[in-house]
Amino acid sequence: MPHDHSFEMLITVLGTALIMLMPVAIVVIVLHHRRAMAAEKQKTILELISRGAPLPTELLLDSPQKPGIADLRRGLIFCGAGIGAIAFVFTLPDHEEWGIGLLPLFVGFGYLVTWLFTRPEKTSDGDA
Repeated sequence: MPHDHSFEMLITVLGTALIMLMPVAIVVIVLHHRRAMAAEKQKTILELISRGAPLPTELLLDSPQKPGIADLRRGLIFCGAGIGAIAFVFTLPDHEEWGIGLLPLFVGFGYLVTWLFTRPEKTSDGDA
């Protein structure tokens, strides 16, 4: 009895499609969450205005983000991902593609350098 490869082909195509659509799904979820948060913020602002209450300036500003901390976090994540990719490739029988981990590793180094140059300088009480 000949083996039918159509089921295996279907599983392969569906698996590949799911893997390719995963980043799209993540982006859609993040954008939906941001939109819901913006709508909630606008609803709160309209409520305060309708009551005649003063609007706090923090509510009108975008959420402040500390770029130094964000760059440090991104740098550590990318460096870890690069080192992890290199370590993973070395566990394979023919570890010829270890260079694949260099891209996230050096992106992480770039973020760490950015963090070093943009972090605020700490001044002592005696310095003016």
